[in-house]
Amino acid sequence: MKATPDRYLIVADPLAALDPEFDLGVCVSRELIGRGIAVDYLDLLANDPRQPSDRYLAALPVREVLSSDARRDPFWELGPLRNAAVHDYRVLLQRKDPPVDAAFIEHSRHFEAAPDSVVQINRPPATYTLSEHTVILRYPEFAAPTAVCGSFGELVAAVRRQLGEAVLKPKSTCSGMGVSFVAASAPEAELEGFWERWQPEVIVQPYLPEVESSGDLRILMINDRVLGSVLRVPAPGSRLANLHQGASPARLDPTPRQLAACRAVAADLNPLGLHLLGLDFIGEQLTEVNFTSPTTIVQINQVNGIRADIELVDELERMWRRRAESPGSQPSRRNRLICKQRAVPEGWVVVGHAHSPACPSPGLNAWVVKRPGRREVVAAESPLPDGYRRVRPTRSTHCPGDGENAWVIERDAGAGSDRGAS
Repeated sequence: MKATPDRYLIVADPLAALDPEFDLGVCVSRELIGRGIAVDYLDLLANDPRQPSDRYLAALPVREVLSSDARRDPFWELGPLRNAAVHDYRVLLQRKDPPVDAAFIEHSRHFEAAPDSVVQINRPPATYTLSEHTVILRYPEFAAPTAVCGSFGELVAAVRRQLGEAVLKPKSTCSGMGVSFVAASAPEAELEGFWERWQPEVIVQPYLPEVESSGDLRILMINDRVLGSVLRVPAPGSRLANLHQGASPARLDPTPRQLAACRAVAADLNPLGLHLLGLDFIGEQLTEVNFTSPTTIVQINQVNGIRADIELVDELERMWRRRAESPGSQPSRRNRLICKQRAVPEGWVVVGHAHSPACPSPGLNAWVVKRPGRREVVAAESPLPDGYRRVRPTRSTHCPGDGENAWVIERDAGAGSDRGAS
């Protein structure tokens, strides 16, 4: 009889790159150990990504976290190196920080082959096919105006369109790295320097002066639950509201509009395997959604006098138990992304579109596809699988086109059981 997994695995950067003052993995590991749940650590970059996925996942070079204390140096007491298989774990905490570069993607692709019985927070491929800076384009009713520039000319044009200053961001970094502020009339030579460093795609947003008067609010979520929030206030003389760039944490409760945005984002991204989300707001405008390795749980605890890590672990345990009690049922129809140039796999449907750095051309260059259930809303471009019929046209904000751009489809009676995908 197969043993029940009883361990968590924290997949992260090398130890020297982890900062216990901010790191969610360090914070959560202490709570897990306090509950008697074993925790291992995997230095992701120590594994060889050139292996086949089955071999990669069968012999992960891990060390047990024997104790955890962010105030101590070293913050983790680690056991000896050993090999472990991915199915030994009930939860994987994917904590590799951006940039989302070739190495990030190369390792992430192996974890796509992990069994569905293992909860991954968060699960690839959405962690690298979506961008934290551009995913807000899926929520135009909440998001700050955002331009994705795939050429130097597009960058210049986007900056010139701003009424005031522009904020320039690299597409695949984190923690405020590379963020620049420029005037709408900035010389092309200045813009060219930014483009040459951060191409082939960069982000342009308007400068929002609320960042100076009220800071940048981070709301941390697990599934549809708000774990807490923290305001990041820029240091004197700075406009970077990022804790890694010297900002200070303060308490601020979310507004009803911000919470509405949280619900909309969670409902959209949770089915893609993105369960732990860090939503950033300047004023009422959503500026980013962090999902590769969102932090601030330590600061949320500090400014609110709570233990959000306890609530997070409670939810992770619930997620694992639901899968253990209903094997194969979750996530039975996990959404995936394919480049628009590729054919939709037989039996699958298109339920939206998104940007993927793995696909050619800028913009929304990938289809979101899934195996259909009994009833689905699919894009007008979607193939109709055997055994299904179109019920009526409808409107979907996730699909391309205006007006009635989607169909409600339904399985014909007697066309087979609701099995789902593996």
